[in-house]
Amino acid sequence: ASSRKNRLSVLTWAAVVCLLVNLMFGCTPASSTSGDAGQAEEHHHGHGHRPESYTAALKQIRSARDDVKAAFDAGTPKACDEALHVLAEVLVALPEVAAETDLPKEDWQVVKDQSKSLFDQFMKIHNGFHGDGEPGASFDSVETEVDAAIEILESKVSATGEKDADVADEQAHGDHD
Repeated sequence: ASSRKNRLSVLTWAAVVCLLVNLMFGCTPASSTSGDAGQAEEHHHGHGHRPESYTAALKQIRSARDDVKAAFDAGTPKACDEALHVLAEVLVALPEVAAETDLPKEDWQVVKDQSKSLFDQFMKIHNGFHGDGEPGASFDSVETEVDAAIEILESKVSATGEKDADVADEQAHGDHD
């Protein structure tokens, strides 16, 4: 049973790695020097949940976090499965999105690290839905790490130079429950 469990775990992670590689390297970034909407639209092919801006990504991340928490609070954790799939796509795209902003290059690694941290925390939950029968993590068990990573990402918003960064900064400093 242990050997089978290990094989399923390896297969699950192999599938996740394939998805990530495809999402990360499936297409090249749109030119940040061109304002051509056609190029930007072309870049979004196949990325149905790729955020249009860093601030939009953080709004999607915060919304998905809230959806996951609400599903667990309601006693229906599997109801957040789709939100976790969307969230994974957003988190994989976030470092590329951040690199397309005015965010200083030295902050890119912070964004990448926090995106990976969030991805890892949410995968702990998600593995219970599609894993080998082992229960996934509860939201309560990852909430502290999730909220800390989101706060770090939100602290970078004003450095992006995005026009809606002020709105996001206000949200970042507000009460999130």
